[in-house]
Amino acid sequence: MPNREFEQLVEAINRMVATIRQYGTEFEHRQAEVTIAAEIQRAFLPRALPDAPGFDLAAVSRTAREVGGDLHDLVPLTAGRLAVVCADVSGKGIPAALFMALTRTVLRAAASRYAAPAKVVRAANESICEDAGERGTFVTTFYGVLRPERRTLRYVNAGHNPPVLLRASREWETLEPTGPALGLLCGAEYAEAEVALDDGDLLLLYTDGVIEAIDTEEEFGEDRLRQVVAAHRGATAAAVADAVLAAVDAHVAGAEQFDDITLVVCRAIGEG
Repeated sequence: MPNREFEQLVEAINRMVATIRQYGTEFEHRQAEVTIAAEIQRAFLPRALPDAPGFDLAAVSRTAREVGGDLHDLVPLTAGRLAVVCADVSGKGIPAALFMALTRTVLRAAASRYAAPAKVVRAANESICEDAGERGTFVTTFYGVLRPERRTLRYVNAGHNPPVLLRASREWETLEPTGPALGLLCGAEYAEAEVALDDGDLLLLYTDGVIEAIDTEEEFGEDRLRQVVAAHRGATAAAVADAVLAAVDAHVAGAEQFDDITLVVCRAIGEG
């Protein structure tokens, strides 16, 4: 585990313990836990997005009332490559937030050792299996390596919501799972897949808080998600993310939500 990653995790735990000790009642403890879980989550999300020549990137995470373990990460690798991560830890609150931090750490450590996405995910799975123990915690994870010079994304989808890819031709593709979620099966094998990303193609990674956002009766769903993306296919990556969030908000119409929302948008815009 890289030293700085470990230090961040220890610092987050120490802040959590110190803050909870300040509160006496069960309600105050609960409120403190929600606040701390959100702080832990924010501390381990990227503060700025790296450059990827020929691509427009955006990423956003929004916490719900019961903070979960959503994670997005974009990590510069050697030879101009970029790791793209979108993941969702099972469970809520501080345990999920801490496990999210652990997942980020082991993925980054594995990415520093291995180039192939399957090797990265296999190594991360073994580490997470050891830490998950008998708690039953698992992490749905999309891990891809973007190669701007080749204009390709090579990836492993470990039980995560299939990202949607809207081609410039207006045809849809989905990046289906290629193995189980991390922490479910020690020794699991993961297959790799690859997609070419040409000018005008738009890729959206998301967690289930998007499509499962619910009003009084109905979930937002993948059909609505695709409609929003299609309606903004010529917009910037940031504008697409904003449009999805706005559509989700309009759909739920103020109804309280209990799952975080995370989006990562990758738009191919041509070189230069």
